[in-house]
Amino acid sequence: MKMALAIGSVVTLFLYCALVVVAVMTPLNPYGNGKWIPPPEDFSLRMTEIDCLLRGVNPYDVWHGDVVLKPYVPNHGAPRRAVEGKDGFTEYINAYAPWEYIMMMPFVFLPRAISWVFYFLMMMAGLGVLFWASRSFGMAFAGVGREAGMIVGSAPIVLAALPMYQNFHAGNLAVPVLVAAALMAICLNRGHDLLAGVCWAFAMMKPQLGLAFAIPLLLRRKFLTCFVAASICLALSFAASFICGSSPVDMVFQSSAASVHAFNGCGTFPYFLCRCIPGDTSIVAGVLVGAVLCVFLTVCLMRSGVREWTVLLMPAAVVGSAWTYAQCYSFTMNWFFFAVLVAALAKRPRSKFLWCMAVLSILLMTRIYNFAHTLSALAFGLPPGSSLHYHVDSLLSTASLAVLTVFCVWLSRRNVQGGKM
Repeated sequence: MKMALAIGSVVTLFLYCALVVVAVMTPLNPYGNGKWIPPPEDFSLRMTEIDCLLRGVNPYDVWHGDVVLKPYVPNHGAPRRAVEGKDGFTEYINAYAPWEYIMMMPFVFLPRAISWVFYFLMMMAGLGVLFWASRSFGMAFAGVGREAGMIVGSAPIVLAALPMYQNFHAGNLAVPVLVAAALMAICLNRGHDLLAGVCWAFAMMKPQLGLAFAIPLLLRRKFLTCFVAASICLALSFAASFICGSSPVDMVFQSSAASVHAFNGCGTFPYFLCRCIPGDTSIVAGVLVGAVLCVFLTVCLMRSGVREWTVLLMPAAVVGSAWTYAQCYSFTMNWFFFAVLVAALAKRPRSKFLWCMAVLSILLMTRIYNFAHTLSALAFGLPPGSSLHYHVDSLLSTASLAVLTVFCVWLSRRNVQGGKM
C-alpha cells in the first residue's frame, strides 16, 4: 500500500510537470498569441531592465520617465501601448533590485525565446531540488522510510502546485527564490554557513520574500551567513551602478520606490492597515506587524528545542509572502509550511489536529480560491479582475497566517527536541 501511494505521488508530480510544459510553452497558452514558447510578461520585464542597464541607462530613470528610451514603455499598471521591441516583443519597463540585474544578466545575451527556454528548464529543475529537499527533511525529521519519503517529497510540491503554476505562467522569480531558500536550509543544517549566505543572496532577488529570512538567521546568530549575503548583494549593486553610472544606494531606494505604488493594499497586512493608516505609512506598519509575528513564532520554535532549519525558516517564508507586496505566485513560499506539515503527518498519521491543519491549509494556503474567486465574480456579475478578488485574497491570507500560528504553537508544545517530534 505504501509503495502504491509513493508511486502515485511521484506520478502525480510528473503529470503536473507535463501539464505545466503544455500549458505554458505551447500555443495552448491563452496569453501567447498562438505562438510556441512565448516569453511571459515578468520574464520579459526582467530582460528589458537588464537591456536598459547594458545600454548605460538606469532602468528606474526610464520607468519614472526621466529618460525616454524607445521602444520601452513604463509599466505603471495603466493602459499599455503596444510597442514592438527586441525580437518583436512588446517592451515594458519596470525596476527591480540592482543585484538582481547582475544575477539574471546571463539570460539577456541570448534571443528572448531561447533564454526563456533555459529559464523555464531551470525552474523545472528547481522542482526536483524541492522534491529532494523535502524528502531528505521528512526522512530526517519524521524518521520515515524510502516509500513514505517519496510521498513526503512529492506532496508539498503538489499542494503548492497552483501558485507554482502561476509562477511558471508569469515567468516570475518566486520559484528560484524558493529553491534558493530550500538550499539555504540544507546548507544551514549541514553547518555550511558560507554557502547558506550565497543561497540567501539569490533568495533576495525578490527582497519582499527573501528579507524575512533575516529574522531567524539573526535570532540564531548566523552572522556569517548574513554577512556573506549582504556582501554579495552590495557587490552586485556596485557592479550594476558602475555599468549605468548611478549610485548603488540610489538604485536600491529607487527600485523600492518603483514598486511602492503596488505595495499599498496588496499585501495582507498593508491591505487592512491602509484602511486606517493613511499613505505609505501602512506599508511600514505592515512590515512591522509581520516582523513581530515572525519573531514570536520563531522564538516559540527555538525555545522548544527545534534545530531543523526547514522548520525554523517556515514562519519567515509564509510571513514574507504577506507583509508587503504579494501576488498569487508569491505563495509558492508556502511550500515550507506544507513540507513541515506533511512530515509531521508522516510521523503522527493518527493525529486529528494535524489532519484538521491539513484540511484548513488545503482550503486556505493552496490558493484554490484563485479559481473560486473568478467563478464567484462571474456569479455576482462582476469582472474576474474586480476588487472582490482582493477582498477575498486578503481575508484568506489572514486566515492562512492564523493556521500558521496555531501550527507553530502546536509544534512548540510537542516537546520537540533536536528537531524530532
